[in-house]
Amino acid sequence: MTAYQELMAGVSETRNLLKAELMNALNEGEILDLFKKSGI
Repeated sequence: MTAYQELMAGVSETRNLLKAELMNALNEGEILDLFKKSGI
């Protein structure tokens, strides 16, 4: 793999992890609490 391909794979992996974290937070209602606290 080239350095560029490794970078892209890392970005994709990070994005998937973030997406999973976000879905978990949504399921637990944490995001709603966050929005309430920040007044959005």
